[in-house]
Amino acid sequence: TWSQFWSDYFEDSEGVVLSVFVLAYPPVLRQLTSLTRCDDLDGQRRVLVAPEVLCTGSDYTNVAIAAWILLTLWGLGLPAICYLLTWRKRRNLHAFTTRVRIGVISSEYEAGYFYWDSVTLLVRLTITLVVSLSSASQELRLVLLLIVGITAYVMTRVYMPFENSSGEILDTLHSSALKIFCAATSVLLLGLSKVTHTVFCAAISFIVIACHVLFVLYLIRLFFGYVRRSIAEGVVEAHMRGVARHGCCRRCCLKLSESIFLRETKAQQRAAQTSYDVSTNSIVISPGLSGKIRDHEQFLVAYGIAGCVSHSIEFCKVERLSMHFVEFLARRAFAESADKLQCTDRVWRKLRPTASSDSKSDPQRLAWQDNRDSQAPTKALFETSSFKLGMSAIDFQGVLDSLSQSPKDHLEKSFHDFMIAKGSGDKDYELLPHERMLLKFIGIKHVIKAGLFLKDVSEGRVDSRLDSEPVRPDMADCLDSDAVSHDGGSNPQREPATFLTDQAGMTNADEAMDIERIKDQTLSRPEQSVVETHPVDGADT
Repeated sequence: TWSQFWSDYFEDSEGVVLSVFVLAYPPVLRQLTSLTRCDDLDGQRRVLVAPEVLCTGSDYTNVAIAAWILLTLWGLGLPAICYLLTWRKRRNLHAFTTRVRIGVISSEYEAGYFYWDSVTLLVRLTITLVVSLSSASQELRLVLLLIVGITAYVMTRVYMPFENSSGEILDTLHSSALKIFCAATSVLLLGLSKVTHTVFCAAISFIVIACHVLFVLYLIRLFFGYVRRSIAEGVVEAHMRGVARHGCCRRCCLKLSESIFLRETKAQQRAAQTSYDVSTNSIVISPGLSGKIRDHEQFLVAYGIAGCVSHSIEFCKVERLSMHFVEFLARRAFAESADKLQCTDRVWRKLRPTASSDSKSDPQRLAWQDNRDSQAPTKALFETSSFKLGMSAIDFQGVLDSLSQSPKDHLEKSFHDFMIAKGSGDKDYELLPHERMLLKFIGIKHVIKAGLFLKDVSEGRVDSRLDSEPVRPDMADCLDSDAVSHDGGSNPQREPATFLTDQAGMTNADEAMDIERIKDQTLSRPEQSVVETHPVDGADT
């Protein structure tokens, strides 16, 4: 139908339209604000873009009203639209379809700061409005710009909203850009205020310009570094797929790509290498060809693990966090990267100048890489071949960062399978996560009923009913075998129950404290109290 056609068309073109709007946001703001800017020309205030129009006439008033209406709609409307789009997809920001449609405004931020692109647009709006204040002096506008820059810098350093797949490089670059902006604004303000000598202001201006140039060169260096890395990964993929290059031009491009791959691989080998020692269950950071381990490389490893733990506690709301979780993260990182590392090593052995002609020296592809086996990812966590090769610290942190974006169900299921395969002695891991939560909820309600029954037994209010009515099965399990003692006759003597055990339906040893707490609260209630049960913290309702 036509409605379905147009619906699919708008969904498919959403990413392109949104990219155009975001890119056009600053120039449209400048064009709209230019219609309201006036300056003294020939002793009269005239519009800068149209000097023939006086700022005191009715024509200017009509144009200014229209410009401010459009400025309000465009300046506040686009940030609001971006916020609504990201808020609607906030739980699936890392899905492929979401990244294709709204990735231009959400892909570079962490999940908790999906709205930060709207904040960035509002900062641009504020800067544009401050610059367009023609009625204010230049010193006042510079002061306002300095306040905006310092505020944006403080917000960036406090919240750190950017994604950290490569450490904190995006947060660092954004903070550096804001610092240079504030420095340039301060130098201009210092020069216009005429507080210092002109030569001193010129020297400071030269230093700020040099910082600008160095920062731009650093960005260019980072850009070409990521391009080189992308080309190297393309070479590995081409060799593993066996893609043939026909023609002189294509073969030349392949040779150039292979030389870039060799340079990138050597650069990776010079960095510190992170590996996993199966015998000691520890993450080992060893120096690369450079012979030293830098502080930021150790920080990347620690930051990757901390990010996964923070994601599990804050966003996944896990019921409990086992100490085996760190081991699971380390094994999972190397198991997921093992096939890629093996492929890279094979291509490196093949293309390096001292490559051996013996094919047996080349490592084989991993045998556990079988999509038909649902347990293949779990088996890979315990295969020794998964941990033969190490990776750089930044690659290790990048893999853990991708794991920290996993949804709760997937993360819990993977850790559950890991604990079962590891042979954990905790019977609680024999249950699936949702089954464990359901059992906890039902068990707590069962214990409350059992506690009321034991209270009646201890106070002797149910003695007359025990001989005439059978004990309910759910209450009989809660009676201790020593709670009823016989003195050799037919009349039993009731003894107070002393404890509750996991026979009341609780299988998790971590919940023993909850049972004792519920028992104490139940036995201390008055007889006429009304029992109203609520699920404990962490239980599914």
